[in-house]
Amino acid sequence: MVDRVPAGDGTADLMTGVPAFIGYAAPEPSVLERGRLPAVVLERWNATEFNQWIKPDKGSFLPMAVRGFFANGGKRCVVLPVSPGSGAEGFLRVLQPGGGARRAN
Repeated sequence: MVDRVPAGDGTADLMTGVPAFIGYAAPEPSVLERGRLPAVVLERWNATEFNQWIKPDKGSFLPMAVRGFFANGGKRCVVLPVSPGSGAEGFLRVLQPGGGARRAN
């Protein structure tokens, strides 16, 4: 026997995941999640606030990636900043368990 479920509007009732965007940025300390990895949780796109608070590195694709996420129906995302100038090592550090809490000098 097959149960038939109405299609509805196609949106899930519960969020199944929250994507993380990693990029070169020097965010204001006040926007970082407290007691967790240095991360910024966003629930909407606002270019002015993004540039003012997250401060992406010049030439970074981070703003375009996050803007595209929300433009395509995204609801919530996390931005993990990597210290500008830390190179690939900075990205690898953020990806290690507890790595985002240790900043490059």
